[in-house]
Amino acid sequence: MAGIGQILGDIGSAVLVYLIATMSPGPGNMTIVSAAMRSGRRAGIQVAMGVITASLFWGLIAASGLSILIAVHRHFASVIIVLGGLYLGFLAYRSFLSFWKVLVGTAAYDNLSLARSDLEHYFQGLTIHLANPKSALAWSAIIAIVLQPESSRLLPFLVVAGCWTIGVIVFSFYALAFSYHRMIDWYQGRGHWIDLGSGLLFTFFAIQIIWGVVSGYM
Repeated sequence: MAGIGQILGDIGSAVLVYLIATMSPGPGNMTIVSAAMRSGRRAGIQVAMGVITASLFWGLIAASGLSILIAVHRHFASVIIVLGGLYLGFLAYRSFLSFWKVLVGTAAYDNLSLARSDLEHYFQGLTIHLANPKSALAWSAIIAIVLQPESSRLLPFLVVAGCWTIGVIVFSFYALAFSYHRMIDWYQGRGHWIDLGSGLLFTFFAIQIIWGVVSGYM
């Protein structure tokens, strides 16, 4: 059985890897930033809470070893991944549509997310992170880094607790940092360019995810 010092060191290593992974640009972060700049702090926080909830779900799945079950049932996993890619494609379409409306002058910058309820924002964050297979893979990889045959059965769950706490801080920071009035004012004047960039990145992620499944069957 590993000592307390080694356990804390293992958890620290996992948290550091998770911090780097979480701060890297991805669909979840992009959605939080976009919602915060479009609709303000409350919307950004609600989307962040959805992402945080989904992150905890994937962490517990990985810690429980169920990620192995998903990996074994290839066809089931493929369906989930393709649906996630299609959802990202839908988000790309909405971003491009918002950009186009402002570009051609058919509408002042006014995104549909302004009219969304807190629950809708929450489910937006929840859905996009649940549909992102990289979240499950990242959690599995992080836990695998520190897990040894002699490790305590509680270690994976301690890793999840530590990493999830960092996730709460990082995702909340994105929601708060991009919700200040100056950021919102800037976004209302030039936000359609953010929509264009978001649309391109969402498209990239969608193609990457779906192509990963298709190429696996070729």
